[in-house]
Amino acid sequence: MKKELFNTSDITTYICKKCGSTVQKKYVSYRYALTTGEIAKCRACDFQERHKEFVLPIGMNYDSYQKLLELIFNQGVSSLNQMENILDIDAAVIHNVIRLLNIQGKKFTYTLQCEYCNKPYDIPPSQCFPIHKSHYCSNTCYHNYKKENPIKGKCHPQYNRKSVNCSYCGKECYVPLWKTNRTNKEGVNHIYCSQACCWNHKKIYYRGQRSNFSNYKPPTEVQMARMNKAQEALRSKICNGSILNSKPQLIVDGWLQEMNIDYKREYQIGNYYCDNYLSQYELVIEVMGDYWHANPLYYNHTNINAVQCKDIKNDKDKALYIKKHLGCSILYLWETDINQNPLLCKTLIQKYITNNLSIFHSYRYELLTNNTLRIKNTLKSIQL
Repeated sequence: MKKELFNTSDITTYICKKCGSTVQKKYVSYRYALTTGEIAKCRACDFQERHKEFVLPIGMNYDSYQKLLELIFNQGVSSLNQMENILDIDAAVIHNVIRLLNIQGKKFTYTLQCEYCNKPYDIPPSQCFPIHKSHYCSNTCYHNYKKENPIKGKCHPQYNRKSVNCSYCGKECYVPLWKTNRTNKEGVNHIYCSQACCWNHKKIYYRGQRSNFSNYKPPTEVQMARMNKAQEALRSKICNGSILNSKPQLIVDGWLQEMNIDYKREYQIGNYYCDNYLSQYELVIEVMGDYWHANPLYYNHTNINAVQCKDIKNDKDKALYIKKHLGCSILYLWETDINQNPLLCKTLIQKYITNNLSIFHSYRYELLTNNTLRIKNTLKSIQL
């Protein structure tokens, strides 16, 4: 039947020649309609023919499947509740069949009752299968229900805590079960009621042999890698001239050049670097900053900061190493003497290379008017 004739026809119901079911006009396709009030095949039969290979899931038989297609295509039923009542099959099974068939152009609904206001409301089947424990028609009902029926602590279905005593203060506390099963390397489980108890107990317990750093010594290859990395970084800075060229250092370099003394800047001896290495004499000169190395004329060594302490310790270790491997003492030229008394420093350098010094710190000397070096606070003098 043509579309124009079908639309103007007075026939309101049609009978499917294939399955014999009665179909209202609005659910009939004009292409299969006949003038006799019959249709070659209804939409349910047409859909079933195009899905012959469909395998029915568990819980659905063939008769129920045919009836389901008739309800959907020939009667326009979209409510899973209505299908459930007619077919006497669980709505979850019906939803599974509809999902597997991938029926297009149809909107299905499932009616639930709000657990707070008892008002029925429709939702898409995908939101309720598998069926959740709680359903509410709106966020307002949800929050009102939770306010009136709070589920907290031990009453909560997911509550899985266990009562234990704090390892530090002995106070009872509740912790998740997984915390009660973990142990340290000694097989002991420590549980704390607070972060404060945790740190206080660890300060007492993890000491001596229990400390993670007890008798710890990095492997030799790790020590060598660290040393090589530090040396390479220092060499790079020396080549770039980005450090080590302080004003006192440049002054001392100028004196050595003026006195025709060959020297090497930042010469490496073992793990240490020397400010000036006099290669001809195998001697070492260090330029000492008053602040960084804590000049005893200005700083009391019982009241200095951590940086100064570190530098002083490093100076002592370097002096011992140089004494052991080169057999010489280091001449220390201090910043104040370099800036204010250059003649004293030059004299000390000259006496140093001729091995005529007994004390090797410039602040311990003073230069008299008769060109005599005198050790401060003593009667001993050294004639130039």
